[in-house]
Amino acid sequence: MWMNDARSPAGAAAVEIIAEKPGRHRSTIFREFKRNTFVDKLIPDLNGNYCVTAHEMACERRAELRKLVRFSQLKSKSDRLPQIFLIL
Repeated sequence: MWMNDARSPAGAAAVEIIAEKPGRHRSTIFREFKRNTFVDKLIPDLNGNYCVTAHEMACERRAELRKLVRFSQLKSKSDRLPQIFLIL
């Protein structure tokens, strides 16, 4: 089933099924679909949710928010942190 239109009854039902697996509220799934929707102004038929594009968009957001990247003064203190925290 294509998730291009989550507002349709079939799309809303699919979102509820998706939300049940990880135990999230359906509004969380709708929000993630909205955040990760691919929009092409030149070819609107390509607009929609694609797993690879959504994953790349999420990775870019996480990379921008990393504190060690944003605050260089923290980087010098990171050697005192256990390695497990640096991997996340």
